[in-house]
Amino acid sequence: MPRQANSDTSSPVNPLPLSDPTPWAVRYQRLFHELTESEKKVGAYFLEHPETLQISITELIETSGLGYGTVIRFCQKLGCRGFQEFKVLMARDAITPASRTASDPDLFRAVHDRITDDLSRTLTNLDRNEVMKAAEAMQKADRVLSIGVASSAPLALSLEWKIKRLGIKSSFLSDGYVMALEASLLNEGSVLVAVSSSGTTKDIVTAAQLARGAGATVIAITNFAKTPLIEASHICLITSSPRDPLAAEIPSLVDGEFVLALLTEHIRRLDPRVERVIVEAFQAIADRKL
Repeated sequence: MPRQANSDTSSPVNPLPLSDPTPWAVRYQRLFHELTESEKKVGAYFLEHPETLQISITELIETSGLGYGTVIRFCQKLGCRGFQEFKVLMARDAITPASRTASDPDLFRAVHDRITDDLSRTLTNLDRNEVMKAAEAMQKADRVLSIGVASSAPLALSLEWKIKRLGIKSSFLSDGYVMALEASLLNEGSVLVAVSSSGTTKDIVTAAQLARGAGATVIAITNFAKTPLIEASHICLITSSPRDPLAAEIPSLVDGEFVLALLTEHIRRLDPRVERVIVEAFQAIADRKL
C-alpha cells in the first residue's frame, strides 16, 4: 500500500529537471545500465503505457504491480522529485514542437470545448448519492471547515463563502500547520471539506486523517478515485479526471464550481429556511454595494 503522503518531497537529482529538454525516454536509455532490474521494469512499463500520466500513483501501483518505492526511485534517478513531476515530464515530451507553436484558428471555441468536456466528465464521475450525502452533512453541521492549498485553495475558499451565505458556520484554511491543528479540534458535529486535485497533497491528507480521527465527517473533492485522500474520507466527490498534468498546473476551476453549485442547490432544497437567511445576508451587506 502506498504511503499516505505526497511523494514529491525528496531532494531531486536535478533541481530543475523540466528545464532540461532531454526527453524522459532518452534519460532512461542513458541511465539504463545504472538502474536495478526492478527500476528497468518501471521504465519499460512507462514506455508501454503512456496513459500512465493521467492516473494517480495509487492507481499505478494497483494496476501495474510495480513497487511504490521502486517507482519513486526511478523518477528520482531521471531527475524528478517524484511521480507527479515525472508525469509532467511525460506530458511535456508527448507534445510535439508543431503542436506547441500552432495557433488554433478558433481559440475561443477550443477553450469552450475543453471546459465543456471537463463538465461532461464531472457529470459522469459524480455519484449523485454522494452529492446528497455531502449536502445533508453540511446542512446539519455545527461547523464546516474547508481546506485547500495551491491551485485548490480558491475552490475551498469559494465553498466557504457560498455556504456562509446560506447560514452555515464555515471557515477556510490553506496553511498546513493551522489546518492540522484545527482539524484535530473538530468533533462529531463538524464537517471537513478537503479539496485536492491530486488527492495526494500531504497537508490535505493529514488534516483529513486528523478530522476523521476526531469524529468529524470528511468530504473529499478531488480528481482521482484511488488516492490517500479518498481513503481518509467518508464522502467522495470526483471531478473531471483524467487530465493532462501540464494543464492541471494552470487548472480550470469550472468543474469544481459545478460541484459547489450542486451542493448549495441541494442545501437550499433541504432547508426552506435558507431562503430567509439568503435575504438577511443580502440585506446585511447591501450598504457595501454602490
